[in-house]
Amino acid sequence: MEYKITDHTADIGIEVRGDSLPDLFRNAALALFDLMVFTDRIETVIEKNVTAAAEDPEALLVAWLSELLYLFDTQALLVREAEIMTLDSNRIEARVRGETFDRAKHRTKREIKAVTYHHLKIEKNNSHFTARIIFDL
Repeated sequence: MEYKITDHTADIGIEVRGDSLPDLFRNAALALFDLMVFTDRIETVIEKNVTAAAEDPEALLVAWLSELLYLFDTQALLVREAEIMTLDSNRIEARVRGETFDRAKHRTKREIKAVTYHHLKIEKNNSHFTARIIFDL
């Protein structure tokens, strides 16, 4: 997983990188959970299929991460692995693996309330993709 935290007033931002667009979306998902918990203790005992749709790649990235955040908020699902099955400009189908959050086992870092569109950008460079994402804390 390749990402770095960027400074942002009252929220938290990341710049995430991937060798391909599916790799970028996978790394963004893993970065989201790494921001919230120490991921070294997450086991891959639950598997879920996740889909999201939107009108363009940037909105799709927000929809994808928002769906994962929704699964955490409603089912306490922590994700350690993400496999992108299908990805085009307006739809993603993926399989995620992880486990249910357990306070006795998992240590938290911060609470993320939402994925924002603020300064959202996906760029294709020579050999990789990067995205800037801001999360509401």
